[in-house]
Amino acid sequence: MDNVAIRKVELFLNSTLISTMTVSPYSTNLDTTLYPDGVVTFKAIAKDTSGNPAHASLNVTMGNIVDTIAPIITSFSPANGSIVSGRAVAVPAAAAATSFNSDPSS
Repeated sequence: MDNVAIRKVELFLNSTLISTMTVSPYSTNLDTTLYPDGVVTFKAIAKDTSGNPAHASLNVTMGNIVDTIAPIITSFSPANGSIVSGRAVAVPAAAAATSFNSDPSS
């Protein structure tokens, strides 16, 4: 454990630097849709104010799911053929997402 202070944490995706963080908590957001599916390696390098590095890495699988199933309309009103009038006629609709298999390997 460092006895002074952390200067920065660098995060790499495979060999590409994707973020340099200098404020704790050291965290970044990643848009996985910008990368191809498959196994990737995340590597973090933390450096203290004296330049001493610490390394950690882990492998994860990018598996972006492409949703190709349309939602369904569960209700829609007024009834077909109704006569409506006025300046603020409510036309409510309800919709639901259909379920799909979230396991990209199936």
